[in-house]
Amino acid sequence: MQTATLQIDPLMRPRVLIYSKDPDFFLVFGHILGVAGFDGQLLATENELPQSDAVPLAVVMDCQPDDRNVAKLCTALKGNAETATVAVAALVAPGASGLHLDLIKAGADEIFSRPFAPEKLVTWLQARAAAAKTSVESEAGDLAHGDFVLERRSH
Repeated sequence: MQTATLQIDPLMRPRVLIYSKDPDFFLVFGHILGVAGFDGQLLATENELPQSDAVPLAVVMDCQPDDRNVAKLCTALKGNAETATVAVAALVAPGASGLHLDLIKAGADEIFSRPFAPEKLVTWLQARAAAAKTSVESEAGDLAHGDFVLERRSH
């Protein structure tokens, strides 16, 4: 089974899916991500999981107190071989602190408690994008990350 790896084209904006049932939340965070150089797209339901040919950089989840689907979505993303490497950030609203443990168990990569400075999310996403740009696998199977190269044949 082959897992999909994210390849960032320097000419394209990294795609970030935003899972939210609140249109205002999507508009605000979509704008913030757009200004920061990302392509924010709405993921309205957990049934719209990304396909292997369109693996996003990350999924940002709006975690409201009454929405228990966020942990299920995170589990589905992390349990699928094609999307297991997609970074998941959970933005936990006030009053939804009980979701923290569920999100940790589901495999969320980062949890932000709201209110928080949006720069924290942008910085986290920029670090993910930079890591995706520098991690490359050659046709011979060698792995390169920045100046470090692991040659599989010669170890």
